[in-house]
Amino acid sequence: MDRPSARPSFISPDVQTGSYCFLDMGVSEGTNLILVGGGREECTSEYRIERKGFPFVTVEFVLAGTWRLRRKGREELLRPGAVFGYGPTTSYSLESVGGPDRTKYFLNLTGACAEDRLREAGVAEGSVRYLTRTRWVQDLWDQVLDCGRLGAAAPEIGRRLSELLLLRLAVEGGQRPDLRTEGRQTFEKCRALIHEQYVEIGSIREVADRCHLDPAYLSRLFQRFSDERPLQMLNRLKTRHAADLILRRGYGVAEAGRLVGFADPYHFSRVFKRVHGVAPSRLGAEGLPHSPPQTSAEQP
Repeated sequence: MDRPSARPSFISPDVQTGSYCFLDMGVSEGTNLILVGGGREECTSEYRIERKGFPFVTVEFVLAGTWRLRRKGREELLRPGAVFGYGPTTSYSLESVGGPDRTKYFLNLTGACAEDRLREAGVAEGSVRYLTRTRWVQDLWDQVLDCGRLGAAAPEIGRRLSELLLLRLAVEGGQRPDLRTEGRQTFEKCRALIHEQYVEIGSIREVADRCHLDPAYLSRLFQRFSDERPLQMLNRLKTRHAADLILRRGYGVAEAGRLVGFADPYHFSRVFKRVHGVAPSRLGAEGLPHSPPQTSAEQP
């Protein structure tokens, strides 16, 4: 569990919960890319930071929520899938402006080639791009955060994972999604509904009904614009929330499942294991393992 007192001073007090890996923050620059640290942060609605520079070359990834980024006299709203970079000479501000689930990742890097690596990934200082697929980027980021428990092997494994993560950003990155098309607008509306109300939503048909769509058309939209089916997204969000209730807040498995919409604890355990590869009763101090793709269309 994250302890606020153990966080570096640059972590905002408006981070509600966070998972972090910090290696040697006093490391001197070398010729290779060096992982300094990273984190996954769930932030409050009051989250806001303003910086005129930062010690490390950094890339951030918006997993959920809507954020306002200001830099170089420009303002831009960031939505899930956005990736942006900054460094020692970047002046910017970032604030949360929407969504009950406000989650983002960051990666701190140093080394003589760090800025070049971000540039090759398309997220050079002040740049914003959107990922066409987010699942495997998120998986790599979670692996980086797991480096904290690897002892002497952590710096080298962290460096290699960081290289791979930046390469994946280069491959998966694209331009800001075109929100002008009717299909894209409808997809964004449905995805936002799932992200904002996944606890209350009981089925994908409910999502379709709320968005005034046929369920089959909803599935086609996700096939076109996402790397997840709508049910996969819903189950992933529900089970991650349940894992947080179990790991960080001390809830039992059945109660956590009930709070995210699973009346049957056995069904909840089956869905959880399908999403994360481990039963909720087997969760330990390490947190969630890396989630394999789902293969079943079973409803929650």
